[in-house]
This record gives sequence, C-alpha cells and structure tokens, in this order.
Amino acid sequence: NNTDEAALVDLVARMATSLNLPPCAISAATVVAIQCARDARASITTAKAPPMKRNSGIAHIRPRRKAKAPPPSSDVIAVASLLLVCTAGGTVQRLARQALSNRKAASFQNHQVTSGGTTNSMSNPLDDLHEELSYPATPKPEPVGSMASIETSTSAPLNNHATVEQRTLSSWAAWNAQPPWHRDVSHLEGSTGVPRKTIIAYYSGVLHPRRSHFLGVTKKEEEDIASAAGLLLHNIVAAVPLMSLRNL
Repeated sequence: NNTDEAALVDLVARMATSLNLPPCAISAATVVAIQCARDARASITTAKAPPMKRNSGIAHIRPRRKAKAPPPSSDVIAVASLLLVCTAGGTVQRLARQALSNRKAASFQNHQVTSGGTTNSMSNPLDDLHEELSYPATPKPEPVGSMASIETSTSAPLNNHATVEQRTLSSWAAWNAQPPWHRDVSHLEGSTGVPRKTIIAYYSGVLHPRRSHFLGVTKKEEEDIASAAGLLLHNIVAAVPLMSLRNL
C-alpha cells in the first residue's frame, strides 16, 4: 500500500545518503525497490492454493507443499536494490571511461594522418569487454555508442553523423562526470547493518536474474524526462549483459 511504499522510499533514501550516492542513483534505486516490493506482494497473492475440490463426496487432497520463505523485509529489498543500481551504474561508468579514452586516442591518431586518412568514429567499449559477459548465450547488446535506443524513443533517426557523434560523446561524458556509483557488498553491509550473506542471497536469487526487468523499469520511469538524469537512467540498461555475480 501507499504507506508501506512511502516507508520504503524513505528507507532507500536514508541508506543511499549514508552511502553518499548521487541523486540519480537514489532515484533509480527507489524505483527498483518499489517495483521489487510490488512483485513480492504479487507473487505471494498468486501462490495461494485454491480451495480443496470435492467430487461425489470424495475430497481430493492436494499434496502438501513446502513452506514458502517469508516475504523479504524492507531492509533487504532496499539494500539489494541499491546493490543492483550501484553495480549497473559502476559498469556503465567503466564503459564511459573507456569510450572517452578511445575517443582521445583516435583523435590523436587523426592528427598524425597527413593525407588519405579516414576519420575514426567513437569505438564501442562493449566490444573490448565482450569476454566479461556473465552468460555466454546472451547476444551482444545494441551498441551503446550509437545511441540508437535513445534516438528511436525521442525523435526520428538522425542522418547527420556529426550530430550523432556529438550526442554519443555527450552521453559518455555525462556518465563520466557522475560521482562513482559502484559500492561493493562489504560497503553496503557496513552502512546498512544488513548481513552480507542476506544481501547476496536475495540479490542473486531475485534481482540479478531479472536485472533487465528492474533496470528497464527505471528507464521507463525516466524516459520522458528531458534532463541529464533521464538520459543516464535511459542508458543504464547497457550494463545488463556485463553484470556478473563474481565480483560482488
């Protein structure tokens, strides 16, 4: 209900403040936490067994089901949501640093060309990080450097290469200008008091397998916002195929 969600929003904000996270990260974690709580409530509702059926006076008794784990506490939902957002944001910031570094190197090489050279476009750091994919069956995501996902949702595709290039650079620069988003589990445990094992168990079992869903919710919430925050959250889904449970 609204009261529970308001309390969860406040809890996420207090935890995020203790972690010294930027406002955009707090906004994303809040959206994830609310969605996670709603999904948890929905799963409990749908899991209720229907009443026992009777046929010709004979009761058909269903096999006894194993007791389901109790619903997660607000603390666990909040800290796991923060872990998801911090991991995703840190991954995109790494991509941004690499993209800008590649851009700088390409510009330097272009200055060395005296004749007959072609202009290098910004390389896609996802190509160099392909081996870090958490599961091999996942196809390579749409190149983030092309900004195609943003262009298709906001305007007609741009034909001007220079304009696309500039928007690409602006996107990476915006992420690079953000304070660091990454926080490891030990940091979260120390700031929130939630045990490390509890954080990892819930995150790895609930949020990580559905990270595309939860990060996609933050994108949907912010896609109509014409601001740097909206652009950042729109791009955060680029981290999905690069996120792994190995480095928590």
